[in-house]
Amino acid sequence: MSPLSSTSSGKFNYSIHGLRGIAALIVFVFHIYDMSRKLEVIPEEIHPVLKGAFVSLASGVDIFFMISGYLITVSLIRHANIKNFLIDRAVRIYPVFLFLHLCLFAIAPFIHYKWLTGISPLQWLLHFSSNLFFLPGIFDLPLMQLSAWSLSYELAFYLFSSLVCFFWVRQKTIALALLFVAMPLLIAVYPRAVFFAMGSLVYFLLGRKETLSHRIPALGVWVVIPFLAIMSYANVEGPYRIIWLSAPLGFLLFLDVTRGAEPLACLLRQRVVQFLGTISYSFYLWHAVVTFPLKPLVQKILVVKLGITGWLAVLLFGMIAFLITLPVSYISYVVLEQRAGKWLKLFINKNKRD
Repeated sequence: MSPLSSTSSGKFNYSIHGLRGIAALIVFVFHIYDMSRKLEVIPEEIHPVLKGAFVSLASGVDIFFMISGYLITVSLIRHANIKNFLIDRAVRIYPVFLFLHLCLFAIAPFIHYKWLTGISPLQWLLHFSSNLFFLPGIFDLPLMQLSAWSLSYELAFYLFSSLVCFFWVRQKTIALALLFVAMPLLIAVYPRAVFFAMGSLVYFLLGRKETLSHRIPALGVWVVIPFLAIMSYANVEGPYRIIWLSAPLGFLLFLDVTRGAEPLACLLRQRVVQFLGTISYSFYLWHAVVTFPLKPLVQKILVVKLGITGWLAVLLFGMIAFLITLPVSYISYVVLEQRAGKWLKLFINKNKRD
């Protein structure tokens, strides 16, 4: 969920930017479906193909991971300084996350939110700290912001990439051991991490002078369905036992996006898709917060009072949630990502000069 969308040549890549927006949107749709199922707005048992189609949309997070694998590699090489790179990542991630983190931990005990009900001040502090440093997701710890589990993977990738970069300059043997020994072990434990590797691979493939990418035909549009089908099965059968089978397909898909191959580029460059790409980080974090208070309203008003159930209720739920999340995300982007992020950068640069 990096703000960058540049190619290896440094030019802004509209296709990658648009793909970020599509990824955020399909994760949103998946969560609307999943919440509707848990609320029993729709029956638990639906047609397997339809269920598989919705479940496959959870792969939007894995698309984010491929984007990050590519863009973070770009960013790390561009900075040529690990400290500056990590500061830049913190400035990018924390304004929105921290605002929500402080609000939710302040409110949750009073609304009796799940696992924060009846806990001691020490337990509250421990959970506050573990979530603050993105430990849930990687470790089996209670998670406050339900969408923020993926930030744990992001942080782990930042640190791992920084470590590889550090040793690449000083001791290439250790760097190679991290890449070819430690990384496969990490992927074995956390299979979804393979998509970060796919994103980085696309960067290095496109960055070569005599690139092999021109010899690979544009197959991205043809691999979308099999990619989603494998991701659907992996998510249903879990814990992601076959997710690595989709990695080559994800690679081909993302390669086409990155090099602007048609017809994907035509879709991804549309103005509305670009707008979603711009606000995607805020949209990704805020949609879970917005839909949380909407869930009981859906059940009480749509289902109980109006008697609306089934897919019509799901559609109305999704439309209401989207129409609220969209302006909230845009305000968050302007105020927290842009203005607060700019202020933090100025503050950090001023302290450096001092």
